[in-house]
Amino acid sequence: MNGKTISETIATMTGEQLMDYLEDIGETTKWEFKSAAILENGTKDHLGDQVSAFANSLGGFIAIGIKEVKKGEEFELEACKTLHGKKNNEPMKDYLGKIVSGSVEPPLGSFEVHQLRHDKIGNDFIFVIEIGDSHAAPHQVTDGSGKYYYRVGTESKPAPHQHLELLRNRITRAVIDISRIECGFGIYLGRTRNNFPQPQFALYLQVFVKNISWVSASHWGIHLFAEANPYEWQLRIGECPHISTPICVHAPPRPLLPDETAKLNIPLELYDTSQTKRMPFEVQRYYSQVWRALKIELRPVSQDNVGKIVQFPDHGSVLGNEREEKFVMKLTEAYNSAS
Repeated sequence: MNGKTISETIATMTGEQLMDYLEDIGETTKWEFKSAAILENGTKDHLGDQVSAFANSLGGFIAIGIKEVKKGEEFELEACKTLHGKKNNEPMKDYLGKIVSGSVEPPLGSFEVHQLRHDKIGNDFIFVIEIGDSHAAPHQVTDGSGKYYYRVGTESKPAPHQHLELLRNRITRAVIDISRIECGFGIYLGRTRNNFPQPQFALYLQVFVKNISWVSASHWGIHLFAEANPYEWQLRIGECPHISTPICVHAPPRPLLPDETAKLNIPLELYDTSQTKRMPFEVQRYYSQVWRALKIELRPVSQDNVGKIVQFPDHGSVLGNEREEKFVMKLTEAYNSAS
């Protein structure tokens, strides 16, 4: 974003520009859309769960004034009220600030309310509530239920005991969190003993992590485990023949300080152990099935803590579908050219 943080960029956007930015993203673990109707009444009831969830999940954004037209697929801008109260004498931005702060316990301090004009000349607005990573987490809602929430995909759900303990441990333990995973591809072509094409697929994972605790991680790494693939493919790393036996990839011997981010490169090989020649019409479908059967669990670990599991690939998501398409295309082209 031209060197700017997401927060700095949003603060200068119009509503239309925000919609353009969100068009390919949609609702995620970091974004929640709410209709302008929640500002009419019951604002605290509508926002409490979301505020708790984002505050307990390293932060995120609640956009008010984006209406869902087609579930999970199509959204449109709405005009939000800009004043609140019986006499319409309180700016809505100030009112939302009070609601956010008081909707959870302990009160939330790390947040900001952005007011975005629909366009550069109009008088309609939407609001974006930006919630930061809170060192006071976990936060429970103040609606009397005593519940804590966290983000799971596009939803805010009651947080399990393990997640709450993870947040509390940040004060006394080095807690590492996986923020995202990027990947690259490579193809190696071999031959079976029957002289059939036998592709081997290099999968280069880049795992981005963050120390979300107040304690330095003197030793840390990524613990990997992969389910056995039913299509006679094996996944290995280095000399390890198959990571259906768990393995830990250690980071370089340098402490990861509180709030610091880092990247760990993990080269994997996915290779075909079958001795079967495939007909041209079935190759593409076969490789698609191979990819969908690929399930790798990654878990960040430090000297005194085991973090949350993240699965790769993220089957079913937009990014996961793009990765599947690239995987299938590359292997199909390589197989056909060698046949």
